Amino acid sequence: MIINLLILLLWIIIIALLILKIWFESNVSNIENKQSPGRNLNTYLPVINDKIVIVKDVESDYLTQAIHQFCNLYNKEDFIVLPRMIKEDYMFVITFPQNIKFDRFCYFVNYLGNPDDLCNYSDYQPNIKAWCTTQPVDLYLNEVISNKKIMLFIPESEIKLDRMYIATNDNNVYKISISHGDLLIKPDLSDIRYEGMPFDVNILKDRKFVDFK
Repeated sequence: MIINLLILLLWIIIIALLILKIWFESNVSNIENKQSPGRNLNTYLPVINDKIVIVKDVESDYLTQAIHQFCNLYNKEDFIVLPRMIKEDYMFVITFPQNIKFDRFCYFVNYLGNPDDLCNYSDYQPNIKAWCTTQPVDLYLNEVISNKKIMLFIPESEIKLDRMYIATNDNNVYKISISHGDLLIKPDLSDIRYEGMPFDVNILKDRKFVDFK
């Protein structure tokens, strides 16, 4: 009788542990997802584009972790984002040889400012700016900023918030909310001006790089 009760108790403990294991694994953050799409990366041909991100004031390990986390979040069933990182003097330059949709480009820039886990580190305070030319089909945009050269940036005071700013090459400044996709003109940031790329991107052609997937 006692033996039967012990066996029953043992089975109850085993089943409980299995349930806890399944629950834990199902709730592990997507940023730790290690599964890559089955599609061969060689099928992704280069696509000419001018999307580029420059990150300063950040440790290489931190930035690498943030990019890996973003790729783990989005590259589950297909390769949505394939960033390339290049170290250039005192900054990191990120390009997208296979291109990336504008809304995901915005997500990427915003995520670098507020990545999971790293956002809680007091020494994670990157300086982030990005550039591209907008298209009429891009999400988040209105007719005022379509077909414009723009600079995306996150002010230091808002580096860990869910928003960033857009400055057009004719110096209209907007705030964009990543979670809502809202664009609002911000006249109080009239001192912000569009800045062109700080260097000729052609110098990057022969630089060593790290590709993420």
